[in-house]
Amino acid sequence: MSEPPEPATRGGAATDDERAVPSAATPEPDSRARSLTGDKAAVLARGASLEARVDQQTRENLQQWIQCFGTVHFDVDQGPTLQLLYPHVPFSSSEREAICFSSMPDSTIYELCDSVYTFNFRVDPVRLGLAKDSIFLHGYVFFRQKRDPLMRRGGFQRAVVVISHLPYHGLFGRLACILGPLYFDLGTAILEAAVHNVASWPRPAAGGAYELPFLGSALSVELPARDASQLLETSRFPLERFDPGEHIMAGVACDGLLRSFRDALDDLWGCWELMILGESLVVLADSPSRCAEAIVGLVDVIFPIRYCGDWRPYFTIQDPDLRAIVSKTRVPPNTVVGVSNPFFSEALGHWPHKLFLGSSERMAQMVGRAGEASSATSPARPGLQTKRRPAVAPDRAFMEQLRSSLRTGRQTPWAANNALRRHFMGLTAQFLSPLDRYFATLIPTVRSSTAIPARETAAWMRRRSASAPADSDCVESLSWFAAPGPLRPWRTDDFMASLASLGISPQLAGRGQATTAADVLASVFSGSGSSSGAVAGSSDTPRRARHGRVSDEWQQLYGQFLTCGNFATWLAHRTEEAQRAVQARFQAELERGDMHAWCRGYDYPLGLGAAQLEAELDEQELATMDLGQGAQHVRHVFYHGAAADERARAERRRRQMLREQQARLAGSERPVYGSDGALVGYTQRAARAPARDAEGPAMPARRKQLGQRAAQARRGAAAMAQAARQLGALAEGSRDGAALRRQLSVLLEYLPAAAGRAFAGLADGF
Repeated sequence: MSEPPEPATRGGAATDDERAVPSAATPEPDSRARSLTGDKAAVLARGASLEARVDQQTRENLQQWIQCFGTVHFDVDQGPTLQLLYPHVPFSSSEREAICFSSMPDSTIYELCDSVYTFNFRVDPVRLGLAKDSIFLHGYVFFRQKRDPLMRRGGFQRAVVVISHLPYHGLFGRLACILGPLYFDLGTAILEAAVHNVASWPRPAAGGAYELPFLGSALSVELPARDASQLLETSRFPLERFDPGEHIMAGVACDGLLRSFRDALDDLWGCWELMILGESLVVLADSPSRCAEAIVGLVDVIFPIRYCGDWRPYFTIQDPDLRAIVSKTRVPPNTVVGVSNPFFSEALGHWPHKLFLGSSERMAQMVGRAGEASSATSPARPGLQTKRRPAVAPDRAFMEQLRSSLRTGRQTPWAANNALRRHFMGLTAQFLSPLDRYFATLIPTVRSSTAIPARETAAWMRRRSASAPADSDCVESLSWFAAPGPLRPWRTDDFMASLASLGISPQLAGRGQATTAADVLASVFSGSGSSSGAVAGSSDTPRRARHGRVSDEWQQLYGQFLTCGNFATWLAHRTEEAQRAVQARFQAELERGDMHAWCRGYDYPLGLGAAQLEAELDEQELATMDLGQGAQHVRHVFYHGAAADERARAERRRRQMLREQQARLAGSERPVYGSDGALVGYTQRAARAPARDAEGPAMPARRKQLGQRAAQARRGAAAMAQAARQLGALAEGSRDGAALRRQLSVLLEYLPAAAGRAFAGLADGF
């Protein structure tokens, strides 16, 4: 069997002897050889012709998904060359170099092969018109190394790359697999078809499912939901009939984690811990695809923690950031790089954590120690090399079950990979459960618009109303209009005290059974304050673990996490998430509250149906009632106490109002007063259909007047003005502010006209 062609040295030209003396074994290049070695004029002409056929709308639609396609080939005189970017993107020279060299495998393993992998490269987002936080783009490569006697060195190296701002490794890796072989068979014309296919796709939406056409294939794709990771169990695809050839989970390589760690599965727990702490790690693998899959998988398994630093699935010695990452005297913080060049085994030998992936023979070949490949002390032995003692021990039972299912064929590789990812995501959720438990105590409460606080009895409310000034705009006078306060600050001492008191998950401490991420989240947000261990096993064991002493190594691990960048990233994300949730709850309360009742002086209308009303009236005094819009519906009841001498009168009033309900609903909206002159309630009904004249056109609806109900207001003008400002600001900042504008419209009927004019433009009907 003949030897494979030896590619030229990466990044350099052929030697002087090779250029000066034509070899007998190297035929004179013909027209095909000249094309393959880079006829720049022809390439530029083809690129200009293709570019002219891309209009602005096609470009905008395409860039919802990807930025461009690129082609790279290895020129024996110039090294890796970026032949074409289609459509054109104004990358800088350093960005173009990063694309060139990252698309060519940087390794001493020479094989005739096709390889698919991914890399990240740094860009200037402002110059490229990207989001400000998009400082890295992702390249998805199909690389081919093939024997060709027409080439000067007997073979060629070429690559097709898909460049995108979206981390959809499963989807764009598949695109590269489809596009690469077609490009090598059909040439640049296939790129035009690929561009128009992608430009025809609908706008990507988080969690969306699509049937996407691409070069004769129909791709069934599901995108990851916002702030979520994809698992087979949560996918829309059928679990029993899932086929990675037909179904694509865009954010996940179907079996990448298991395939990359198949020779070092025991070390995955140690790597998980290093990733949790944001430690720097170098992954030295025998191929770009293996190190890229390993790093993408490690970033994925710590979800929902987002890795805070610089992670490079594949990194080369010609990368523009080489000097920032490779140094003889220091280790850059929060950095994970994947490499296949043996140069890095020495250049990064002082890094505290190194992961070798690949068979012993292949790793020894890379570092030039084939004779020592079988030695247990050889640095080429696959696995994690670190001086850190991990706090989490590997789950031997889980590993044996996983390996057994693969050996016997009971589980497909992608199902086993899914189980492995699910295991570590559950581990991450359990690690975060004490932090989530403490963080929940920092979130402010939102006052309900339909529930009466226990302490605010009728007597207390009457005393407060009597003592408060008429125009008081204090927080209490706003009741459910009072915006929730900010989140309380995180205090490390308080958290560590909570950790010591409530403990950690039994699985993390090496006790109890495994729990799922769903169980952990359910326990954290159930309001019971129990730790995630309470879901795992029996009631006694988790209780002892929860209240027992946390070991020193776990206290140290949490202490290290609180000082690393991953914690800062997690806390910022959780804070933003909590603020959005609190604001959404507050807005929902504003939308469902009874504005008429609030303006008339009642703080807490309690939503009741007609059946509930009958039961409630037997025990509570009815002071006033809003009879709602339907004949069988009583919307709100307001309680002002239960004085014994008024109970009989309340019962008579209740019966009278129920008998006359239909009559009152037929009338126009107006206040209803009792025989003693006190306000009993008011009626509401749906707006009548606009009257029509004899010719048929609808008469214009009567416009509301500012302050038309000011005489009925029992709320201070300053408090109502503050509420109007709040409603106006929320309505302007909301995507759908119709309900808020309706509430503001009602409020402006009670607010004096002079004060309400500033808000009339935001409300409906004025």
